[in-house]
Amino acid sequence: IIDRLQVEKGFEKALGAALADDLRAPEVDVDGPTGWAVLPAYGQDQQLPDGVTALSQHVSVPDVLGRRMGQIGLVDADDGNRLQPLLKPGQRLVSTEGDVWRWDGFRAWAEDAPSSAALRLQQLNRLEELKQLLERATVRMEAAQKAHESLNDLLAEQSSTEREARDARRDADREVGEAARFMSRAEADRDMARGRIETLKLAVERHEEEANVAIRQRNEAENALKSLGDLEAARDEIEDLRMTVEAARMTMMTKRSTFDEVRREGEARTRRSQEVTKELSGWRHRLETAEKRSAELFERKGQAEEELATAVAAPTEIAAQRDALGQAIEDAERRRQAAADRLAIGETQVREAMNKERDLERAASEAREVRAAAEARTEAAREAVQAAKDRIHEVLETTPEALLENLNTDAERMPPSDQVEAEVNRLKRQRDALGAVNLRAEEDAREVEHEHAQLLNEKTDLEAAIKALRGGIASLNREGRERLLTAFEQVNENFGNLFKHL
Repeated sequence: IIDRLQVEKGFEKALGAALADDLRAPEVDVDGPTGWAVLPAYGQDQQLPDGVTALSQHVSVPDVLGRRMGQIGLVDADDGNRLQPLLKPGQRLVSTEGDVWRWDGFRAWAEDAPSSAALRLQQLNRLEELKQLLERATVRMEAAQKAHESLNDLLAEQSSTEREARDARRDADREVGEAARFMSRAEADRDMARGRIETLKLAVERHEEEANVAIRQRNEAENALKSLGDLEAARDEIEDLRMTVEAARMTMMTKRSTFDEVRREGEARTRRSQEVTKELSGWRHRLETAEKRSAELFERKGQAEEELATAVAAPTEIAAQRDALGQAIEDAERRRQAAADRLAIGETQVREAMNKERDLERAASEAREVRAAAEARTEAAREAVQAAKDRIHEVLETTPEALLENLNTDAERMPPSDQVEAEVNRLKRQRDALGAVNLRAEEDAREVEHEHAQLLNEKTDLEAAIKALRGGIASLNREGRERLLTAFEQVNENFGNLFKHL
C-alpha cells in the first residue's frame, strides 16, 4: 500500500516510523489474505493529547488506513518523552526525524532502527520530484526543439539569403570588372582620339601655313602676272616653278623619309649598344665564375690526387683490417661458442635447481607433515596429561604424585593404559546412562578451537616459508637469466660491430 501514499517532503521518516513494515502489506478484502482490510470508522475517535498535530494533516492515505492514521500524532523530538504518558490505547507519537513513542511505553529512536519504509517513502517523493522535473524538462525540451526547428528554418532562410547575396555580389563584381575594362578601353580610345586630335590640329596648322604661303605665292604670282607682259611665258614659268616646287617637295619627303630611317637605325644601334654592354657584363661575370670554378677544380684535382694516393695505399690497410677482422670473427665465434656452452651449462643447472627445488619442497612438505603429526601427538599428550592433572585436582583435590603415594602402588605395576581407558570408557558409559552432563564440553571445545588456531598459524608459517623458498629460487632463476641475456647482448653487439666494419 506504500505506493498509494502521498507524503509531504520532510515527513517521510515520521510516517515510516509510525507504520514501518506494515506499509508493505497490500489492501485486501475482508476474507482475503494478509493485508489491510477496510473497516468502518469509530463512532467517536480518541483525541490525541493537547498540542499534538495529527500526522494525517501531512499525509494523503487511502481509506483503509483511516483508523491507523487517526491515532498517530506528530511532535517535536524534545516533547515525545513528556507526552508519551498521555497517550491512550492504540495511539503513538512520531517526530520528523523518525523517533516513535507508543502508548504501551515502547519508544524507538531514529538512529537505533532506521526504517526501510521511510527510505522507500523518501525515494517515492524523490521519484515524484524527478517526474515533475522530467515533465518540466520535457516542456523545456519541446520548447527548445521548437525553437531549434525555428532557428534551423531561420538559418536555412538566412543561408539561402546569404547564397543569393553572394551570387548577387559575384554578378556585381563581374559587372564592375566589365565596366572597369570598358572604362579602360574608353579611356584608351579617348587618349587615342586626343592624340589624333592633336595630330589633326598640327596638320591643320601646317595646312593653314601652307595655304597662307600658297596665298602669298598666289598673290605674288598674280602681281607678277600683272607685271608680266606675256601670259604664256608666265604660265610656262609658273609651270616650271610648280614642277620645281613639286620636285623640291618630293626631295623634302625623300629627305624626311631618309631622316626617319636614319633616326630609327640610330635608335636601333643605341638599343643594340645597350644590349651589347649588358651581354659584355654577363660574359665578364661568367668569366669570373669560370675562373672561380677553375680554381675550385684545380683544388679538387689536388684533393683527388691525395685521395688517389690514399686509395692506392688502402688495399694494404684493408687487407690488414680484413685479417684483423677475421681474427676478431674467430675470437667472437669462440666467445659465442663458450657463451653457448655456458648457456647450456646454466640451463642444465637451472633444471637441476628446479628438480632440487621440487625435491626440497616435497621433503619439506613431508617433514612438515611429520612435524605437524608429532607436534599434534605431543600437544595431545600434553593436553591429556594436563587434563588428567586437572581432573585429579578437580575430583580428588590432589596431585598425581600424591595420588600415586596414596594408592600405595608401583607405577610400573599399574594396569596398561588400554585397560585403564576401557575402564574409564565403561564408567563414562555408566555415567551417560545415568544422564550426567558433560561439564567439560565447553572447555574441550575451546581447547579444540585453540588447537585449530595453532594449526592454522603453522599452516600460514609453512606457506610463508614455501613462498620465500620459491621467491629465492625465482630470484636465482632471474639472476641467471639476466646474466645469460647480458652475455648474449654483448655477443650480439660484438657481431653487429664486426659486420659494420666488414
